[in-house]
Amino acid sequence: MGKVYSYMTRPIRSFNIENRTARILERKKPVPAPQYPSVEKQKELVDKLKPDFKETMLKKDPELHDRLKNVFVQSKDPEITPTSHRPLPQDRSHYSLDEISKSIVPIRGKCTVNQIVEFITKHQENKTEYSIERISQDYKIDKKTVENILQNFKLFHHLKEETPLMLDDKKKN
Repeated sequence: MGKVYSYMTRPIRSFNIENRTARILERKKPVPAPQYPSVEKQKELVDKLKPDFKETMLKKDPELHDRLKNVFVQSKDPEITPTSHRPLPQDRSHYSLDEISKSIVPIRGKCTVNQIVEFITKHQENKTEYSIERISQDYKIDKKTVENILQNFKLFHHLKEETPLMLDDKKKN
């Protein structure tokens, strides 16, 4: 509906547009916006105190301009004082996950990913020797949690390579 409305009102808006623009361009100054009464009072007060204030503001004062040329600003960055007195570490070498997991102090009921992978592989290799009870005692984890981990998380299994016969069977299908 907006498109139809703009299509219908376009001739009215563009009627006599050249003459209207010519009249606007012929004006010497645009009409200023109305001012607040408080601003008008301030202007009257300034006119009473200094009648030539407007002219002096618009003129370039050579004395002030020369003073401005003589001004030189010099700044210095503030000195940064360290908040703590401890020295920064000098060793910036990277650590592997094995080193990090060994340095972590074991917390009761928690283990690292490396420890979980380790007890899953041990349990898969020998389920009788590394039972749920033994794992829960060694790593200080709840038996139910160990059971859930062993049931829901599996490590990658090595698959046998496909024989050429198996490949031919797949091609036929």
